[in-house]
Amino acid sequence: MIFLSAILVAFLLGVGITLLLQWVLISSWFSRITVAQPSFKPQYSKFRMPQEILLLLQNTDLQKEKESCNTINLIVQFLFKELKETKKFRRWIIRKMSLEFEELLQRTKAGKLLEQITVRDFNVGDTVPLIKSVSVQNAKVNQNKHHIEELDVMVELDYDGGFQLSIDVDMVFGKTAFLYVKITCLRGIGRFRLTRDPYTHWSFSFCEDPKIEFEAESQFQGRPIPQVTNLIISQLKRTVRKKHTLPNYKMRYKPFFTKPDERKQRVSDVQLVDSRVSLGQLEVTVMECSRLVKADQQCKIYCTVAIDKDDWIALVSSKHGSYVTHDIEIIKTAGQQIGIMFKREFVLEKYEEQIVIETISPYTPASRTELRKGDILISVNGVKVLSVRHAVKLLTSPTGRCVLRIERQSHIKISSSMQEMPRATMTDDFRPTDVDSLSRGSIGSTAEVEGAAEELLNITMAEPSGKLRQVK
Repeated sequence: MIFLSAILVAFLLGVGITLLLQWVLISSWFSRITVAQPSFKPQYSKFRMPQEILLLLQNTDLQKEKESCNTINLIVQFLFKELKETKKFRRWIIRKMSLEFEELLQRTKAGKLLEQITVRDFNVGDTVPLIKSVSVQNAKVNQNKHHIEELDVMVELDYDGGFQLSIDVDMVFGKTAFLYVKITCLRGIGRFRLTRDPYTHWSFSFCEDPKIEFEAESQFQGRPIPQVTNLIISQLKRTVRKKHTLPNYKMRYKPFFTKPDERKQRVSDVQLVDSRVSLGQLEVTVMECSRLVKADQQCKIYCTVAIDKDDWIALVSSKHGSYVTHDIEIIKTAGQQIGIMFKREFVLEKYEEQIVIETISPYTPASRTELRKGDILISVNGVKVLSVRHAVKLLTSPTGRCVLRIERQSHIKISSSMQEMPRATMTDDFRPTDVDSLSRGSIGSTAEVEGAAEELLNITMAEPSGKLRQVK
């Protein structure tokens, strides 16, 4: 018994000494390792086009090859079946139609006779356009950076899905009208373009007049007018020819790109890897400047990177002062007054008349925003304001959300380096045409800044000076 106890004690003692020795050796080795911070792993990298694609673009027979789109057609048909009756898809269709109707009301002569266009009902049809073939017409490659600058794809379409739309039209003098349109046939070859000139966008237009057939019905004051049907069909075909047939096309952005004048919603904190970035812990590296207005290679481009609680939209400078542009969102319920009173006033610093905020009523949606008395109203929901009456019409729309772009006089002074920017190096081709160009760093000189400001802010007013209007 004593012998077994001695063996057990010796075994346990050996195990303990062995573990202690291993711990000492590991601790000694670990203490000799130099303490170092984790190595930096870049989150972004420059674009690189695969070598196979570069060789494909050099193929001279690429434009002659027509490819079938069976795989794409099958995928699109499957998605259309699942999404065609969803609320999200139908709301997207309504938003697109609303943009077209808004352009009709504000930018055409016929819009002067119309007060409001309301969608009664619509049907997206039973199928989507069939893509019969595609081919690459043009592929322009940047030889220095090895990326595609412009891509043109020819698409042969065939559609007989029967998209239909019914609208009610409120006209001036209290008149009403009704219009029903159905697309029964659409065939043609169109050009789908992706380009970075002057900034990234896409477009689609038919190469020649497509074969298109409509069914239409119309009423005026509740009475059918069959004589006008042929006139309506001819006008629809003329619209397709005028706006959607080359050389005419519309620049589009969504769903692929973001409009140049759209800004991200304000966030309270900056988050990085699920952690709040505090003062002094954010490092910004400018890797590349793109989507600028084309300029001569000898010109100098000045870029400003700013981090602030407010969005840095643009700083418009003139001889009389500086103005900062802000986009301010107002949210209201149906029938609620916004609470802003405007007037047309001569602004001495700009030496022209502007639409100015006169008063902001308390306990209203406008009072809960950062709007101030004296702010200059530029646009509402991206639509340029032309007069006080126009501003009231835009703000009394039934939508519960509106974005006001205003200009506010700033005390920021232009640095001496900006004032001394060389003018001789700038060419006549480089002229920023809007404030968005200035915000992206395409400022060439003080003269160009003044020209851009005058072009943006030169608004013709039709209201008598000092006239006030309450927005409800």
